[in-house]
Amino acid sequence: MAIWKWLTGRLNVTSDLDKWRMMWGFDHDSGQNVTPDSAMKLSTWWAAKRLISETISTLPAGVFATASNDQRTARKDHRLYEILQITPNADQTAVEFWEGRIAPLCDFGNSYAEKKFIGDRLVALQPMKAENTTPLRDSSDRLFYRFNDRGKNEDLPKDKVFHIKGFAPNDEDEGLSPVAYAARSLGAAISAERASARLFSKGLRNSGFWKPPVTMDKDQRQQFMDNYVKPFEGHEGQGWGIIMP
Repeated sequence: MAIWKWLTGRLNVTSDLDKWRMMWGFDHDSGQNVTPDSAMKLSTWWAAKRLISETISTLPAGVFATASNDQRTARKDHRLYEILQITPNADQTAVEFWEGRIAPLCDFGNSYAEKKFIGDRLVALQPMKAENTTPLRDSSDRLFYRFNDRGKNEDLPKDKVFHIKGFAPNDEDEGLSPVAYAARSLGAAISAERASARLFSKGLRNSGFWKPPVTMDKDQRQQFMDNYVKPFEGHEGQGWGIIMP
């Protein structure tokens, strides 16, 4: 019981189970375990995710001030403009940062960054891995974020986390995972690619049965196998043949 309390104290059971499923894969009708990593091995998914991430990351991020007459004025002198458009943090350009924020949306449906402050002044946005971040609510129904940083959990209030939430039709605290909800389609595509790879690996050689015209003894069967069956087997024994009695 103590171990269970310790586990449930460290984990949000319902939300973290979804995270584990994302890492270990979704079981479905095709028999494949679909994860963000396995989805990236599909050329179509790779191309789409790369196109979305690289395109959006190069779009301008403007900061505007709205006057009393509803007219907007660009504010390139604002500190937030520098963070969003030029240097979000000490390690990344704006394009690198936004590319890294958009890509997790394609996999997990969420993207996160920690807001770094000096006093009340926002000075940086530090990336947080989506698979290590979980939005939760305390006993007072206040939203906070639990971030696992190198094995250590850290709870951050919502005003310290920049959360880009994907499609969430039921007002959830986090977006729905495209990989999870497209698991059947992705799994079918993975199965098709693997099936075609196996077919080509054996040189398009079909498996089958051999029916000799006469009954053969053990030595004759072995000679027949060596001379007529094995030469037509493909890679790793694919395209097998069985000699019927």
